[in-house]
Parts: sequence; C-alpha cells; structure tokens
Amino acid sequence: MIELTDIVKLHEKSIPERIKREINVWISNKKIQGWIKKALTYSLTDEERNHIFSLRNKYPRIYWLLFIYIHPLTIFQAMIDEADKLIKQEN
Repeated sequence: MIELTDIVKLHEKSIPERIKREINVWISNKKIQGWIKKALTYSLTDEERNHIFSLRNKYPRIYWLLFIYIHPLTIFQAMIDEADKLIKQEN
C-alpha cells in the first residue's frame, strides 16, 4: 500500500497536518490506491478525473492529492524521463 508519507518523500513537498488527517481517513481504500498508482505514473484519464472530482465530498482532498499535489510533479517527471530516453538514443 502506498502511504501518504511515501508520496511526500517522493515529491519532497510537505502537506499541512490538517490535510494529512483528512487524507489518512481514506487513503487505504483499494480503489483509491489504484488511482494513486495511476496518478504517480501520469495515467489517469479525463473520465477518471471527472469521476474523482464528483467524489470530493465523500473523500475530502482526493482531487487535491491526485491532481494538484501529485499530478503536476508527475508530468514534469514524465517529461524528464522522455528527455533522458532521447539523450540515451542519441549517444
């Protein structure tokens, strides 16, 4: 299971304690764990994004965690990985 502490270590960006408490209530849910894995690999679809947005009252901060905290950093990491691949191909 991916814990909130794992995500914070990976992204090296702190999360306020109040938000951590809200997230820790639901982070162990199996479906949410799947979405976290997809967010970390930049593979959430627009349909999933819309569905997750609709669940924000049931799971406070889920949209924030997946699409504001994780997602932008994941996009940049994906770009860096692609650039690394291109550089290795050139060498």
